[in-house]
Amino acid sequence: MNKEWNEEIDSISSSMDLVNDEINVSDEFDKLSKISKEAYDLIKEGKLDEAKDLFYKILEQESENHYALVGLGDISRKKGEFPEAIDFYKRCLDSYHENKYALIGLADVYREMGNYKESIHLWEHFIVHYGVDITVLTRLADSYRKLGDYENAKKFYKQVSEIDPKNSYALTGIGYLYFETRKYEWALENWLKMLEIEPDNVKILTAIGNCHRKKKTFEDGIAYFERALRLQNKNFYALYGLADCYRGLSMHEESLHVWKELLELSPNNKVIMTRLADSYRNLEDYDEAEIYYDDDWQLITGYMSYMPGMVTKGLFIDINTLPSLSLDSPWWIQGYNDNVTIHDKMYTAMGDLCSTGLKNAYCGYVNIDLLETYGHKVEELYDAVNSGTWTLDMVLEIAGQVSTDLNGDGKYDAGDVHGIAMSDVTMSSLPTAFGINYTTKNAEGIPEISIHTERFLTSYERIYEASHSNFWHPVYDVEKFVEGRTLFLFHTLETGGEMKDMVSDYAVLPMPKYDTEQENYRTATRAVASILLVPNTVQNLDLCGAAMESLNYAYL
Repeated sequence: MNKEWNEEIDSISSSMDLVNDEINVSDEFDKLSKISKEAYDLIKEGKLDEAKDLFYKILEQESENHYALVGLGDISRKKGEFPEAIDFYKRCLDSYHENKYALIGLADVYREMGNYKESIHLWEHFIVHYGVDITVLTRLADSYRKLGDYENAKKFYKQVSEIDPKNSYALTGIGYLYFETRKYEWALENWLKMLEIEPDNVKILTAIGNCHRKKKTFEDGIAYFERALRLQNKNFYALYGLADCYRGLSMHEESLHVWKELLELSPNNKVIMTRLADSYRNLEDYDEAEIYYDDDWQLITGYMSYMPGMVTKGLFIDINTLPSLSLDSPWWIQGYNDNVTIHDKMYTAMGDLCSTGLKNAYCGYVNIDLLETYGHKVEELYDAVNSGTWTLDMVLEIAGQVSTDLNGDGKYDAGDVHGIAMSDVTMSSLPTAFGINYTTKNAEGIPEISIHTERFLTSYERIYEASHSNFWHPVYDVEKFVEGRTLFLFHTLETGGEMKDMVSDYAVLPMPKYDTEQENYRTATRAVASILLVPNTVQNLDLCGAAMESLNYAYL
């Protein structure tokens, strides 16, 4: 921002020099011009109040002097006094309708106020009158990105890159565009170019670290966060990213130390308190964990893979005892809640508020173009789903027709065409899809392992045989599916977000039933799905219950 500010001030000062050099001005004008030049020099030195006094002296002599009005607008904008800045810029534009500095300043005020539509309107107006300006193009792109209009943002970033391939604002901005659309590799490509230009840019170092954090390449993320901290050892975002990478690697001791450091910087930060408590819990120091799950917390969410283990430590209350809850309502996930209820007590729950439960639910995707290539129509699959005949037999029959050794090396690997792509993690969800329960409750309401049945063994044998055939690719490979080299891809609903650039059409289907005798379609969700827990420190149970009911209802 300071760089942009100084560039604008230099530009205005230069234009004033040209006026003095090329025009035979009067002594009075020359005097005002010199005062303006002095005032702008003071702005560059950060002496805003002194500059302000000089600009007001000019207005006493010439009430609509555009240099003074723009200067006062710039000072007000710099101080965060946005209404005053708007008044000065508009006052200038009333007399000098296309004053470029007033247009830029006014647009910048609106941008800083979050009124991106108005700033976009002004910058596009500027380009019409003054032609392409690289600074204006970057601001246009940034504003479109903030509005979520990624197509226009990309268009203007591209224009900047064509003019100046090493433009730091464009490289930074387009990196954020790709990051926000979860195209982390492309974000990294731009930010790494930016880092070559500014190797000590802490903001870019933490941005690259966050890319690796999102990609779960935690070791690489740690390297960039540590590099940022060598430059700014108390940088909040670098510390947070570092702690979270340690957490991702289950380095709980290291993570704990960094969360403590962050809590010193932000003592009332509830997210950090929860992360700190999680670290203590993972280190089995439950007394310390309980301290940080303090009575400020009314409701806690966490992964269903490990939060239930805390229940045995006596940290949470039986959710069934909360007033104002209607746990049989459709916004509660009955399949989960029934299974975790033991002796009529339920210490964890899942409802529509736990959106990760839905995002991580397993499903099937079919490449419609490839399906039609092999003589089938997607309507066949829709009809099968609706009639209850979308079964394992049907999947294997169709998928078994699809396998091509593209490179002719006699092996079926990632470079070839397959009927099914399914990782071992997704395969572990198949018993649930086939109507097989891992546990059932005995007469006393206690879960007992019940997976060793003929149905389980038969389905296991069939999947084992199919997964070792030519048409089965035992890997989660979205790129291969998007490129049209996989007919069926089985993974989570969230996977659909990675298919935005897919050229051919695809359909989303439920996980297949085992056979037509199975009553309903079923699916499991990944262990990273979130669940709800209520700390035993909650004082107002009525309020807590009402809030839980309302939040889950709102997400229905």
